[in-house]
Amino acid sequence: MNKKYFIYAFIFVIISAFCGVGAWLYTSWRNSLSVGGTPTFAATKAKMSHLGKIKITDPDGNEITLSRQNGIWHFEEAKNYFANLNQMNDMLRMLNDSSVISTEEIGRNRLERRGLDDKSGILLQTYTLDDKLLDRLIIGKKDGKKICYARQPQSETHVLRISSCGSFSGQPSDWIPYPLLSLPFEEIARIKTPENELFDDEIHKQIMQSSDMRRFILALGAVDYQGIALREELLNNPDLQITARTFEVEMKSGLVYIFNIHLINGTYWLEPDMKVGKIARKAVPAFIEKNRSYFGNWLFQLGNAQAKTLYNFKG
Repeated sequence: MNKKYFIYAFIFVIISAFCGVGAWLYTSWRNSLSVGGTPTFAATKAKMSHLGKIKITDPDGNEITLSRQNGIWHFEEAKNYFANLNQMNDMLRMLNDSSVISTEEIGRNRLERRGLDDKSGILLQTYTLDDKLLDRLIIGKKDGKKICYARQPQSETHVLRISSCGSFSGQPSDWIPYPLLSLPFEEIARIKTPENELFDDEIHKQIMQSSDMRRFILALGAVDYQGIALREELLNNPDLQITARTFEVEMKSGLVYIFNIHLINGTYWLEPDMKVGKIARKAVPAFIEKNRSYFGNWLFQLGNAQAKTLYNFKG
């Protein structure tokens, strides 16, 4: 009798355990269903047309502030220069399309694995045009190409897996348009420096013969920059030692790029401009009018290696 009772009791315990696990799994499944498909940035999604500012703050307190001015997004910390268009489009797509795929409760000690602890999580905040807060979310590591972990700032154990965050970045360099200029060598028709003027055939000849020309052409292919300053802040400063050098590169379309390179206290700053050549295609003036705003009142700090190649080239 005791043996039978023991067997029945054992079977009862096993069944109870299975029922408990089943109930837990069912509850987790129901909870997942209750949030699955919910917009990650619900307040922002509801007011996308009124979205005016996005703030990205890293764990050290460094901020990236993206603000919409006359329909165009600017990077405030980069002297209010234009935000990288591709990166900006991906950000807006994430704010509009991202949804919660699933949730989980974890211990604080596991936040680091998901990039959501105080040392690695990136705070993303959105605001309306009149500076009213819409959403706040801490973004962590990616889980695949387009999915990443996230959590609400006030919750340290409730973790979300969200979609559409493939290109999200807290790196300032990702928010500045690159390159500043890109001049394909096969389209270059004329190069004019203070010492010389070279035309199509001579340019191609020197490419074959001169390493200086090859480095110069390579530098023109992707003119990058490391920082931005307002022109008047540097050029009108009497305490700075400034020397300048100018050269022109004319494309086969008749578009002329003007490179004004200022050497300011050992640092090279580019002041680019454009003009119409003697013989130009009809679209060139409109292109200049549209794109000159990207140069505006800014100077662009060049990397030393590329800057020296451009600055010292004599032709």
